[in-house]
Amino acid sequence: MDKVTFVKNFALNREVGIAGKFIYDGMHDLNCMYGYNDLDNIFGFLYKISVGIERLQKIAYILLKNPNEDEYKEIEEEIITHSHTGLQDKINDLTNIFLNDHQKAFLHLLTRFYNSCRYDRFNFMTSFNMEQELFINYVQERLNINIDFKSIFPTMLEERVKKFLGKVIGNLAKSYYKIIHQEADKIGIYTHELDALSKSMKIFANTSERDSLQEQMINEQIAFKELLIFLLNTSQSSSFYDFLKSIPALDIDIAMTQEYLCELVKEEVPQQLIDELEDLYLNGNFDKKERFEMLSCIGNPHCHFYSEEDEEGFEQYDAVENNEN
Repeated sequence: MDKVTFVKNFALNREVGIAGKFIYDGMHDLNCMYGYNDLDNIFGFLYKISVGIERLQKIAYILLKNPNEDEYKEIEEEIITHSHTGLQDKINDLTNIFLNDHQKAFLHLLTRFYNSCRYDRFNFMTSFNMEQELFINYVQERLNINIDFKSIFPTMLEERVKKFLGKVIGNLAKSYYKIIHQEADKIGIYTHELDALSKSMKIFANTSERDSLQEQMINEQIAFKELLIFLLNTSQSSSFYDFLKSIPALDIDIAMTQEYLCELVKEEVPQQLIDELEDLYLNGNFDKKERFEMLSCIGNPHCHFYSEEDEEGFEQYDAVENNEN
């Protein structure tokens, strides 16, 4: 395998996985937004999505051009850009890819954000919250709604807005991934292959309703809730479940559980829960070292749990093997 084929097959394949992770993490930030004044998550969302989409565009463009080793240096210089709209123009010159008005406007949003907002607050003449303005303007124009984020009762960030953005991003990501897949097949390489356990698999192999990536976030929350309900109510048993129930529960304020779960279902651990636990650990009358050792086993793939029945089964299996030998 020559060097340029190695790069297109292996290096760009790694980039596909990285792009998918950026997009997934950006959707996580969107899912965690509590409103239009959540500046941290707005920035995180736009930053991660812009990086993920840009990387996909560059991979697609390289495979469409399919340069040889002598031509690759020119391609390297050509893709030194952070213009999503400019990269889209390059892709349009090489293949037919249909983008609707929502998607085109979103690429304009990403281009403006990435080139004007990433380090804007380091500038003396900063506009301070330009990414918030870009985000709100896009949602207002695309969904034809009015957003008031300055009053005592600001406009809620509705689930339909998240689903809409998830659909725009999901369709964009899949469009670029489709090009990558098709061009890799033509060349006879495997740039498009995905790790079955990766975040990129959740993005590019997403089968949620209308390809909205927000549906993926909702499905993950449902899965967490169903597991929680199962653990609280099941009549089944296992060695691990018996171990879990053997750990004495701390006296966490039950009135706060709904508030805590609001964050936990979004994969955010509330600081208030951590603070409450620190107080319980400080004043608790139990062996903290032993408890932490037990806690370290939960969710640890290197810890295995066996009941007496399991051990009997292993002994019987060993006896059968010995008799056969």
